[in-house]
Amino acid sequence: MASILRVNTLTDASSNNSTAMSVVNQGTAKAWFTYDQANNTSKDSYNVSSFSDDSTGDFKMNMTSAMSDTFYPATGSAYDSTTAGVDGIMWLVGHDDTGSTPGTFTTTQCRFGCYYYTTNRKDAIRNRVIIQGDLA
Repeated sequence: MASILRVNTLTDASSNNSTAMSVVNQGTAKAWFTYDQANNTSKDSYNVSSFSDDSTGDFKMNMTSAMSDTFYPATGSAYDSTTAGVDGIMWLVGHDDTGSTPGTFTTTQCRFGCYYYTTNRKDAIRNRVIIQGDLA
């Protein structure tokens, strides 16, 4: 049987530190994932329905639950241990497949790309992203 706990504020045992539930809700990640683009597999995720591997170093993530608008923050990192001494950088939403021209993203989809510090795109084995903001 499911139950609901309704509270306005969380506090510690001594009542010295308290946090409003709105802060807890807004401060949690709304979506996150670890994606292996080289093998097109998701290692783990939350609020992610699917991925599409668009080209080398370029992929999209689709969210199960929509964000309230397209202005949500997304941060990410990429790593590829198959090339010794060469770590990648990840560019996030708002770019086309060249990484230089503004593109589009929606309340349910983000586009990502992975580059080495040179200009070469790479299918990284560890792409990790966290999305914050408000759900619709």
